[in-house]
This record gives sequence, structure tokens and C-alpha cells, in this order.
Amino acid sequence: MQLIQQLHKLGFALFLIVSIFDCYGQKEKLEQYIPYETTSLVTHPVITVKMKLHLVYRYKEDEQNYTLDSLNLINNQFEWINSYYSNLSPSTLAAQDGLKHFIPDSRIQFRLDTIDSFVDSTAWDRIFIEKSKNAIKIDSVNMVKNIIFINQKDNYRLRGIDSISINKVNYLLVSKHKNKEYTSINLNKAIIDPVDSFSCYKKKDLNCDRYLWEMHTGEDKNYLHVFFTGSSYSGVAFGCGPAPYFLNVSNMIKGGGWANAQLIAHELGHTLGLNHTNYPQFNDLPPKDKFGFIPCDSSKTSNNIMGYNQCRNYLSPKQIGHVHQLYTLKPERIKLTTANEYQPKNTIIIWSDTSWNKAMVITGDLVIKKHQKLTVNKNIHLSEGSTIYLEKKAKLIVNGAELNNHFGTNWKGIVYCKSVFNSSKKVKKKKNRGVIVLENNASIKNGVNSL
Repeated sequence: MQLIQQLHKLGFALFLIVSIFDCYGQKEKLEQYIPYETTSLVTHPVITVKMKLHLVYRYKEDEQNYTLDSLNLINNQFEWINSYYSNLSPSTLAAQDGLKHFIPDSRIQFRLDTIDSFVDSTAWDRIFIEKSKNAIKIDSVNMVKNIIFINQKDNYRLRGIDSISINKVNYLLVSKHKNKEYTSINLNKAIIDPVDSFSCYKKKDLNCDRYLWEMHTGEDKNYLHVFFTGSSYSGVAFGCGPAPYFLNVSNMIKGGGWANAQLIAHELGHTLGLNHTNYPQFNDLPPKDKFGFIPCDSSKTSNNIMGYNQCRNYLSPKQIGHVHQLYTLKPERIKLTTANEYQPKNTIIIWSDTSWNKAMVITGDLVIKKHQKLTVNKNIHLSEGSTIYLEKKAKLIVNGAELNNHFGTNWKGIVYCKSVFNSSKKVKKKKNRGVIVLENNASIKNGVNSL
């Protein structure tokens, strides 16, 4: 329950930030990015997000966290997480149209590149109780009913209050009420001595705070940084994935390996741009989803990774499409992936006249065969090792789009050749040479021989 309360606020905030798409708008924008089972890996490749894991120790001799001796367990957890995303189960609940939309593989994966550790006792404790610096003046006291009264102007100082201290005695708040002049506070036990002021104890919640990312990575935006921390306030594992660049997960050592992996998978979903399912982000999700660490069922509780349930093995097609859209269109998102790592096996060969109407990420080469035409209508990212080959009389039309490398490095450029199998052999007659046509302010950038 504590986990639910802690994460619920985040989910609602995300819900308010992200616009609610109308049904047509969702289909128009997302449909072409959804990696259906029959969709080619050429046009819908696997998105692999690069991660760095940071283990935060409370003390040098008493880590109170996973350590570098826990690498096998940690690696197993991330293998499970990748399994959740690549071996999806059908939805337990029907969507708003009454159907159960399903894709078996999201084509989303996470690669754990490095694991390090450091001691930061302040940053370790993500949620703790903090005493206020200034005491609050008491106007009057009802010692029979255990009620204190304060001036209404000080009411704002009670926000987020956990408990109070009067003459070094701690009290819990049973209730509080306010009128035009005073706020009355009903305490859980008798007030023994006359009092004129009290101190407040408030819960300090750094669960979603940027501190760790800022201080220990210099706001690095080339990886998704995962921080394993702790909390002396909470007895359960919990997390927060507020940004595409970092997430904080606390109290891993207090949870089971499989349950922790499900928690991290959920928080990773937030970093990918997905919201909680109690407020449906897309219309292929159920209209309602009961939250709680409870079994999935076919009536109230879904098995969605972005819900609160004991299954977490499903994502809807539009949830998946939304992630693929972000990590194919947005340069800042593309930089978090392996999109700059050249893989010859990912070479794309155009064997017939083709039009691309969605953005693409190319990590191999692009070969346009003899006499064939490729029309590019959306932006293309090319890895730094990628080359575009235009064979005899091949044509590349770039229509209002940009071919670029978003990592700030050069890709290999354009090669005009008779055949890719002998790329150094040029076409003898100029009229037989491959052609590139730029239309509607199209551009080719960061190639070794960009136009």
C-alpha cells in the first residue's frame, strides 16, 4: 500500500502532463510505428536503450544496498526485465472497444553497460522524516480534549506534516480543522505541560529528485542512469522514473529478485514515456484498472507492466507504438539508444521502388539497387558507420525530410557505384550514375560527403 501511495502521485502528474489523444489522432500518429508481429525488422527494428547502474551505499562499511558482489543477481534481474518486454502475454482485460489487443514482442530492450558504486549517505535516504527549523506558535490549548489552536496564517506550515513535537514529546495528528481565524489540531495523547509552541516533523521525499543524476553523472544524457538507493522510512521497495535520463529505485535488498525486476520494469516504462494505466493513456487500454499489488484477473485488474499488479507482462500496441515513435523521431531519445553502433547485419537493401512514410533509424548500410527508387518522406538517422550506396541508375528522393546523425558524429556518406559488391568500381557513363533529389527543403547532414 505504501508503494501505491508513493507512486500514485507520480502517475497522476504524468497523466496531467501528457495530452489525452483523441482516437483518430492516436491511430494517425502511432499506427505506423507499432511493431506488429508481421512487421519487418527493417522498418521496425528493436530499440535498445543503453543503461548505467549506480549502487548508492549508505556507509562505507555498511552499504545497506546491493554491492558489486551482487552482479549475478543484478544481471539476472535485467535479463528478466528484457524477457518481460520481449515475451508479452495477452491482456487480461478488454480495451475500451471490447477487444484484447496484443503484440507478443515490444521490440524494446535494455542493455546494462556499466555498474559502479559510491558512498553518499545523504542521497541513500530517499524518503525520511525531517524536523522543521522554526517552531509554530500556539494560540491556545484545550488540555482536556488534547487540542491545540494556531493562527490561521500558519496553517500552510502544516502541509505534509507527519508528526509534531511539544516539549520533546512526539505526537501524531488525529485530525485538524480550520475556520476563518484558527486551525485546531487534535492530538493522539494528552498534553501534560503548558506549551506555547511546537515543532513539525515532515516527510522529505526525494524519490523523484534529480540530485543523484546531477551530482554523479553531470546530467549525462547519453545513457539512462539507474540508481539503486535506500530509505530508512520505508520497509518496501519503491521507485520513480521521472525522466528519460534517470530513475531511482530504493530498498532493493528488502524485496525479492523477481518482484524487484517487475518494479524496475515498471519504472523503466515511465522513462520510456508511459503512464499508469488507472488513467488510460491510449484507447486500446481498459477504461479502468484497479491498482494494488494484487493478482491479475479478467474483470478489474490488468496485467499491464504500467499497472500495479502481480503479473506485469503486457503492453498494449499503442503503448509500444508510442515508445517506438519517441525513440525514432526525437534526437534526445535516439541518443539514449544503440543507434550509433554500426551493425553490418542491419543493412537495408532496396530491391524495388519503395516509399518510406515513417521516421527510421538505420544502423547498417542503405543500398539502393540498380534502376530502383527510394522515396524518403520522414527523417532518417544513420549510425556513424553507415553508408548509402547508389548502384547504377538508382535514385534516392528525399522529400521534406532530413538524413542526419543525431550523435554529432559523421556517418560514412554516399557512394555511387556500379554494384555494392564492388563499390570501388564506378559507373562509366554519367547518365547511368545514381541520382539524389532533394525536395521541399530536404537536407542531408553529417555525412562525409553530405550534399
